[in-house]
Amino acid sequence: MRWALLMAALMAGGAACAGPEESPRRLTVTGSGSVSVAPEIALLATSVMHQDADVTEAQKRADAAVARYLAAARKLGVADADLQASGASIHPQFEWDKTRRAQELVGYRVTREVSLRIRQLDRLGSFLRAAVDAGMNGMQPAQLMLDDESAVRDEALKRAATDARRQADVLATALGARVGPALGIDVIESGGPMPQMRAMAMADAESAGSSPVATGEIRIERRVQVVFELLD
Repeated sequence: MRWALLMAALMAGGAACAGPEESPRRLTVTGSGSVSVAPEIALLATSVMHQDADVTEAQKRADAAVARYLAAARKLGVADADLQASGASIHPQFEWDKTRRAQELVGYRVTREVSLRIRQLDRLGSFLRAAVDAGMNGMQPAQLMLDDESAVRDEALKRAATDARRQADVLATALGARVGPALGIDVIESGGPMPQMRAMAMADAESAGSSPVATGEIRIERRVQVVFELLD
């Protein structure tokens, strides 16, 4: 028993003499990588609004415009799975009657919306013109996107990691050191894909005709923060 206590005391003394272990030197860098690709899909959101004293008449005119637009879209090659049409949104319209000093119902505003996923981007101008011809009187700029961006995002992430390692090597060499293993990696999330050009909206759609519309490219960027060990 005395021998065991003596050995324990010696081991404790040795550990105390060794002192605390030094933390490794660290080097933190942020790398970025991007990939630019041609868009594959355009999401085109349009709407139609009609106002009339008779709610039935207002809805009839809105429904007719939507029916014409959907027929034209199908003729241009859009599948039913890529079509979405909302139901009618009806809002009573009032005006202030100064004589009666009260709100007076003067009519109804009926709105319907249609969204298309267009895969034939070379015919985007034709879809814009079809919307105008059908009587759709509201349009948002087309959103350009990829059908599946996972592979492109992965490639951008690899480039970001490569850029981080490149920066670490440059800094370590300048400091007369070497880059050790990565001690930690954080992916810095940012916004979605950034279209470098956008399709035209309603103001230009009337002059588009069936002419091609420039869709440009989509740039996907990823960023990572990496902590490397810095070696002598």
